[in-house]
Amino acid sequence: MLSDIGSRLIGAGGKRLRPALFLLSARLSGKDNYDDLVPLAAALEITHVASLIHDDVIDNSGLRRGKETANARFGNHVAVLAGDYLFASVFGLIGDKEYPREVGLKLADLVKLLTVGEIQQDSSLYKIPEDADEYYRQIERKTAEFMAVCCETGAMVEGVGPKMARQMHDFGYNLGMAFQITDDLLDITGTDASIGKPAGSDIRQGVITLPVIYALNNSSDREKLTAIVSNPEMSESELAEAITIVRESGGVDFSRKKVQEFIRQAKASIPEECDSELRKSFESLADYILRRNF
Repeated sequence: MLSDIGSRLIGAGGKRLRPALFLLSARLSGKDNYDDLVPLAAALEITHVASLIHDDVIDNSGLRRGKETANARFGNHVAVLAGDYLFASVFGLIGDKEYPREVGLKLADLVKLLTVGEIQQDSSLYKIPEDADEYYRQIERKTAEFMAVCCETGAMVEGVGPKMARQMHDFGYNLGMAFQITDDLLDITGTDASIGKPAGSDIRQGVITLPVIYALNNSSDREKLTAIVSNPEMSESELAEAITIVRESGGVDFSRKKVQEFIRQAKASIPEECDSELRKSFESLADYILRRNF
């Protein structure tokens, strides 16, 4: 059953962005043999999968990547334990490898950050934020620091030096911020088929994202929007009305500009020592964030 739960979610697809960032960052060393890095790359992806299983339990989600979630298929009890099992598997994968000691510590800190971010989000559901700072702190913990760790550890394990490792941390951080804002935008602009889960899920679940925050501060219908997004019992027609208000407020355009800002900062963080072919790969990843639609 545990194998089925893990393999179903992994087999359902996904972008594999985190291990890709890790392996690309390791290439900064100029070495060609990365077989010894595959366990750590896998550990990073499994950490992500475990966090998704727990997220689906918390959010009571029925779909993930267009497939039935573990909690919908097996129940919350089994899903939580499966997520725990995968987290433990992560440290089993790297425990007998000769990675720098800091790698294990960073992975442990990463799981803590994911947990803190989820608790903060849970405590703020259906609450109107004073400004966007709280939102930025949440996505920093949920997504940005994860991608930062992937890039930083990739550089670190191949010994490129602290300066370049820090630059790669900054690249991953800014990429992660852009990625999560884009993800939140897709919840407003996407369709059920394109994003693999019901559109408007964030609003329905009380998660107030950047385009909604903009609309709450700038729309002429801000009072109506406030009443809808702060109501756990919102109807489907109210949800549709909230999405329309956000779209017409300029919140989508504002959020896209923020994505562009973070992408520019990410590209500026790529080390000067990076060769042209590898730089092109990093820049292509950043550009992908700008145009992705799922």
